[in-house]
Amino acid sequence: MVNFFFVQNSMDDDNFDGLKVLFNDPEINVGDLGESIPVNFTGMKPITLKIPNVERKNSLLFAHHVWKASVLVSKTLLEIGNLKGLDILELGSGSGLPSIIASNLGGTVTASDYPDEDLIKMLELNLKSNTTSSYSVMSHIWGDRAKDCLFPSAMPYKQFDIILMADTLWMKDQHENLLNDLKLLLKPSGRVIGCAGLHSGKSTFQEFFQTAESETFGFKCLYCQPYRIPSVVGLAENEIWEQVGPSEIIPDTVYDRQWFLFNYVLEFSNKLDLEI
Repeated sequence: MVNFFFVQNSMDDDNFDGLKVLFNDPEINVGDLGESIPVNFTGMKPITLKIPNVERKNSLLFAHHVWKASVLVSKTLLEIGNLKGLDILELGSGSGLPSIIASNLGGTVTASDYPDEDLIKMLELNLKSNTTSSYSVMSHIWGDRAKDCLFPSAMPYKQFDIILMADTLWMKDQHENLLNDLKLLLKPSGRVIGCAGLHSGKSTFQEFFQTAESETFGFKCLYCQPYRIPSVVGLAENEIWEQVGPSEIIPDTVYDRQWFLFNYVLEFSNKLDLEI
């Protein structure tokens, strides 16, 4: 089971409201509705992300920001390097930064998110404007296989070598839907590469990994590494992401939790054909 390096606190984590800290320091998201956000990674061509004007009824998707979790997933992909020959799916793509990076590294990418018209339109525009490789953009509600492009009526479903997820764990009631998608869409030798903000709450993390590792889903957490979010404004090209060492403790308070993201990798079995 995943060790989150927490020191216990008297706060009842189940009553923790992660939204209370989303807009304080450190900056865990960047931009707002309709803005254009420049993103630069060393050795890659500059990227400009257009943030969608999501419909008001869908504002709780929180797709109207670029989240630092997507930056950390992108950095993980850059460390892997060449993704040629790999089929890659991103769930909850938002403005699509990890999908753009994966595509520019040679992967065959499918970016997906909730069927909000402007969200999908901007996701398509961001991929088109920032990649030179082929890609697909699809609407998808997690766990919903009815009339869904990711789950065509003809069997078998397309499966992927890598599934990307950036800050998708914050809704406990969606954990099983997410895991059902992963179980159906991940190749037996594939891996899930994810990152989640600790602002979601300790119990939310623990419940996701407990459910993932249950007999129902059969996942194993291969890697889980906490990072401190850089205390810089915007998306700096050379911002330093500091790993939290195994002997360090993350105080379990609302204020302290907002400073950390967790990178994680899930897999099905010991059949590892992909080097990460």
